[in-house]
Amino acid sequence: MKRTHRSPKSAPDLPDVARGTGTPEAYPYWFLAQIILGTRVRERRKELKMTQVDLADACKLDRTYIGGIERGERNPSLKNMAKIATALNTTVSDLMRE
Repeated sequence: MKRTHRSPKSAPDLPDVARGTGTPEAYPYWFLAQIILGTRVRERRKELKMTQVDLADACKLDRTYIGGIERGERNPSLKNMAKIATALNTTVSDLMRE
């Protein structure tokens, strides 16, 4: 059976919305929460000079899962959010704060 290449599912590029300069009314609240969480995770990871692989290893999660969270494509469970927050030396509430 021949397999064809399928492009990965990706979220729209919404850095303007994540920074608060876009029009969030056009997107569901849960999607915006994913974008905000992903942006905060990426910012904190870079502050600590960690790569996605470093963070994934510290959390015992897959590096592609971390990348998906940072891009707003994944909706992590509370358990995984706690693992990520701990690895980033912060709290889940700080990652979700507006």
